[in-house]
Amino acid sequence: MNLTKRLEAFLDSNGIHYKSGRQSFITDCLNPACGKSRHMYVRKMDGQSICFKCGAKWHWKRLVSNIANCSFDQAYNVLYGRGAGDVIDQETPLDPDLMEFFFGHPDEKKEKRDIGNPIVLGPDFIPYNKSGKAMKYLHFRGVTNKDLLDHHDVRYHGAMNAIVFPVKENGMIYGWQARLIDPQKNQPKAITMPRFDKSKFLMGNGCYWNRLVIVEGPFDLMHIEAAEGVNAIASMGKVISQDQLKLILDSPAKEIYIGLDEDATEQVYEVVDQLGLHKKCFRIVAPRGRDFGDCSPKEIEKAMEKALLTTALFLEVYLKEL
Repeated sequence: MNLTKRLEAFLDSNGIHYKSGRQSFITDCLNPACGKSRHMYVRKMDGQSICFKCGAKWHWKRLVSNIANCSFDQAYNVLYGRGAGDVIDQETPLDPDLMEFFFGHPDEKKEKRDIGNPIVLGPDFIPYNKSGKAMKYLHFRGVTNKDLLDHHDVRYHGAMNAIVFPVKENGMIYGWQARLIDPQKNQPKAITMPRFDKSKFLMGNGCYWNRLVIVEGPFDLMHIEAAEGVNAIASMGKVISQDQLKLILDSPAKEIYIGLDEDATEQVYEVVDQLGLHKKCFRIVAPRGRDFGDCSPKEIEKAMEKALLTTALFLEVYLKEL
């Protein structure tokens, strides 16, 4: 039985509620360090965990030993199988697949990204300042910085009655995401260009800066960039793809501020998990009950000041038991 199955069996046998993600568990068990009892994160590969409340890092043998009232060696036997306790307490190298993701295979040539062909927006996509509806809606959303709107080439589409944000790379447009001004019942608020694979792109030019904020949507991006000295990119959704992570990893940005919505807990964990080896990662959150698309520049600057550093033991090349 592998570690993932053993962790699942331990959680089930002790009545601990959890969700199983692609790379991690999100559990409702107690963090021994700060007493937080919800949304603890455990990486399936090796049982390492982190608390985003207090930053404490711990291995699951501590929790197992506390719950089962047993020694650390016995806890290792629970997690890794009988007899494992005398050999597992060593430096554990990062998983080879992750090493290859970070550093590439030594014999592998760097492949060119397949992102398709650039497009040209037709005459229906007029500049935002040519539409009274667009101007009124942008003002309502608090986006009034003309230089910022022009920089992102914001458009308006009459038939959709939507604000359109082009997605560019190297100055060329490859797709767009639109925000409906007055969506009808059961109609989505956002529409992405058909047959456009947004998972291969990042909206915005923030990757060229030293400090970068990752947000979900275009209005979050516009409000973040309205704050002084802050640059952003938008993933155009809650999930950040491997292609998008690679773009961030390859960028010169050294400080990554993760501004995904509060309900994107596992996505935040996985971003830190994959970027934290080479980038300094912070968690930035909007005021409770709101998102960055509704925040003023001063509120965003305050959130940046309060951002929490989310480095974790499992982000090091060699993992040492605490």
